[in-house]
Amino acid sequence: MEIRQGYKQTEVGIIPKEWEVKKLGECFEFLSTNSYSREKMTYEEQEYMNIHYGDIHMKYGATLDIEKMKGKIPYIKAEETLPKKIILVEEGDLLVADASEDYKDIGKSTEILNIKDNKVLGGLHTLLLRDKNNSFANGYKGYILRNEKILKEVKRIATGISVLGISKTNLSELNILIPPLKEQEKIAEILSNYDKAIEQEELLIEKEKEFKKGMMQKIFSQEIRFKDDNGEDYPEWEEKKLEEFAFIFIGLVTTMTSNYVEKGVPLIRNSDIFSNKIRDKKELIKLNSVFVEQNKNRVFQEGDIVTVHTGDLGTSAIITKDLEGSIGFATLNTRILNKKYCNNLYLSHFLNSKKYKKYITRVKTGDGRDNLNLKDFVKSLIPIPPLKEQEKIANFLSNIDKKIELLENKLELLKNEKKGMMQKLLIGEVRV
Repeated sequence: MEIRQGYKQTEVGIIPKEWEVKKLGECFEFLSTNSYSREKMTYEEQEYMNIHYGDIHMKYGATLDIEKMKGKIPYIKAEETLPKKIILVEEGDLLVADASEDYKDIGKSTEILNIKDNKVLGGLHTLLLRDKNNSFANGYKGYILRNEKILKEVKRIATGISVLGISKTNLSELNILIPPLKEQEKIAEILSNYDKAIEQEELLIEKEKEFKKGMMQKIFSQEIRFKDDNGEDYPEWEEKKLEEFAFIFIGLVTTMTSNYVEKGVPLIRNSDIFSNKIRDKKELIKLNSVFVEQNKNRVFQEGDIVTVHTGDLGTSAIITKDLEGSIGFATLNTRILNKKYCNNLYLSHFLNSKKYKKYITRVKTGDGRDNLNLKDFVKSLIPIPPLKEQEKIANFLSNIDKKIELLENKLELLKNEKKGMMQKLLIGEVRV
């Protein structure tokens, strides 16, 4: 393979000539952490914050701003007895999760920044790494183990069956890339700017979602009423049980794994249903068409409403044309009998509302896993405005959904752009 000018071949691949390759253990000191479980932590302010490995997996990015995340980081309960010798996390330290149930999160890390006067500890299943020789810029260290080539090696050295783990010994032998300090600073700045843009987009999405929640509350409590095209009030709303104007049936409730095929009829599970949205058809499990034909009385028609029976109870979406002929698994399914009486999009919005979810809270069953039973679902009381007002309500709320979807698409593009740029920066393909 030809090596372009200004680059060199190393044990971790082709990198810029000015970059170094060193063992992680040469660059970082490994310090002790605690093993407090979740039960020994609280979100009420105490003396010591505690970074749990599960939060590194799920909540924290490459860097963790302690001041900004205050209130979202747990504390060790005051009544817990701490060891005589504790090591506080310092500005720029790196915390690595040394355990995971899957390869995706093994070796995930976060760099601790903006500690100020907070006392922070490394928690259960974490390794605390401190820069030995000031070889790294603050803000860059959190990306060292996010290099895909390095991550591949992390996965190789992980051991375990049900739970994967990385030992301090194995991790210290890991080869890492070290760009010059100035380049590290520029890389950290570029990626930090991406993070700020992503955070801003997430705030816009959250704001729009909160606006929608507030409007739904006002609409379904009739605090806000729509006017007709002449500016006049619509007649008063009715209230009907769902079973009075709709045919309700439940999805397949039989074992069907033997009927899974690569190409076939889409199967919609409870986990595939989101508020007014169903998982992309390409990602749905497919069933043998012969098996589906044997259960054709449960097959969806365009315009049917599919509702979560177990899981995120009540969450509903409409069957679009491309999903006509699909079938549900243990889902609650609604087919409106008189479309001049009730608009399916309006009904779906209502089933997703906070008002309806309150009803579910009262009637749900289950020990450990919640269920919305068919007998309670069919008795659901549905507010029925005049059809034209239903249509206005549905269109108004759907327009907000479209705006949220556009923002979410933009967010996804930003995340993908950052991911691509990050990998190019971390191997020196793009120089700054």
